[in-house]
Amino acid sequence: MTSPNESSSSSPRKLVPQQELTADPNYVNPEEKLSGNAIDDYSRAMKKIVFSDDMKHLPYVPCARGALMYGIASGLGIGMIRYMAGGVRKAGNYAVGTFVFVALTSWKLCRSDREEDMATQRMIAEKYPERNARYAKSRYEAALAAKREEELKMKGEETKAG
Repeated sequence: MTSPNESSSSSPRKLVPQQELTADPNYVNPEEKLSGNAIDDYSRAMKKIVFSDDMKHLPYVPCARGALMYGIASGLGIGMIRYMAGGVRKAGNYAVGTFVFVALTSWKLCRSDREEDMATQRMIAEKYPERNARYAKSRYEAALAAKREEELKMKGEETKAG
């Protein structure tokens, strides 16, 4: 599965609309200022939440898919086992509890592994800058420019000699 920045189409996906940048770090959009009335502020905030948009972007959240799959499978398994041993209500409680516990735990473990991997990648990129693609590209372009300069010098010498 591709990430939002690595879309298979020619135009990359944007998960969050870009907001206008300002020089003032304390700037607050006038529409987002609190009115002082907690109920009005809460209702305005709730109107901005669009659950369907969040669900559309869930596959692009790192570790979310795997964590949900582990949670669903383990919750279903424990719920079925508990159903055989007891009633429906107790089985449902066990299933939901297992789903939440396993999904959150596996998501947290996956995210911490991912953070460790990213830290290792940053360390390698800092320790071995020649392995960095941008650095290699700039070296390649510098070598091409030097080669072109050398060729121009050779042509200039040939015209003087000829």
